Amino acid sequence: MGFGAILTPVFQAVHAEIGPICNIDLYWIPIPDELVHIALSFHSTVLSKIQLDPTFSAAFTALGPYPLHLTPLQWKNSSYQFYGGNPICGFGAGLSFIQKSFGFDDSCSTQNTLTINWNPFMSLFAYSMVDGNVSSVCQLLTNDEFILCFELMAMLKRVNLKLPSSLVATIPKI
Repeated sequence: MGFGAILTPVFQAVHAEIGPICNIDLYWIPIPDELVHIALSFHSTVLSKIQLDPTFSAAFTALGPYPLHLTPLQWKNSSYQFYGGNPICGFGAGLSFIQKSFGFDDSCSTQNTLTINWNPFMSLFAYSMVDGNVSSVCQLLTNDEFILCFELMAMLKRVNLKLPSSLVATIPKI
């Protein structure tokens, strides 16, 4: 027979699968130096290209920004309920959408939709890093965002082709 407070279903799941809440820590992990160098080089090259090539600039600007709402394919089930992305916030109601992830700045006062903010620099960098292999990305989005995603991927491909091939070649494959 256990003593102590009765745990909410979320806290019970966290306790059973991760451990007592006092054992959970969130750590900042530094970005690898090579990745920082590659990202800064990419950023600098894109900025130069924007300044020197009006066609590139217009195509790049047309890329965004857009808020996108991702759901892992295994979680796309209308009967699923999601209780939040932060195991410390255990008093929320079960909702039909994926919620914002665990973070230092979470006050547990709201249950917000997980939103990825698409912007031209990050999207073009990511597209280049995976060498344009984005065939399954749009499947993760809501039906409302699916067509927009395909349009954005086609635009990304056209913008990426305008980058110097030497820049794309220096990005390591992951």
